[in-house]
Amino acid sequence: TQWYNGIMASTRQGEYPRHVVSNELMAMAPDARVMLQRMKLSSEDLNRMMLRSYSLYAMDPCFSCAAWNGACAWLENNRNVWMPWIPQKTACFAGQGMYDEEKGEFVSSRSNSVTCRACSPGRFSSLVVDKDGDTAECRLCPMGSAQASMSAVKCDMCSVGTYASEE
Repeated sequence: TQWYNGIMASTRQGEYPRHVVSNELMAMAPDARVMLQRMKLSSEDLNRMMLRSYSLYAMDPCFSCAAWNGACAWLENNRNVWMPWIPQKTACFAGQGMYDEEKGEFVSSRSNSVTCRACSPGRFSSLVVDKDGDTAECRLCPMGSAQASMSAVKCDMCSVGTYASEE
């Protein structure tokens, strides 16, 4: 309750982001990791955001509301700053491939792609470099190999005494 009354004496000591970010961020949320890597916020931008939040807090003693609204106002007025942080929708990562949601199938070029999706079992993710940069496609495992897992980056050779007769 002190927090909501603006008394910050009971707050936890600040932590470095390395303590609050998952070690498996790339596997669990690659888009978020890329956005965080691209994020660059100047001290002037940060000061403007904080001043806006402070002025809102002076009008309404809800600290979290003021902080939220100050950040939102900064985002609305600085689209040119933060838009480059956001990865392209078709920039697929290892373990993913370009996927056309209308057709319900994996595709091999961005012109057909709508989004990225984890490669399904029996497929592996392969790097594709085009005019827009790096992405990936989900290819079928070649004959003699298999993959039972989602988001694979390679196929495993069939065990002795077994085989995969189809791609």
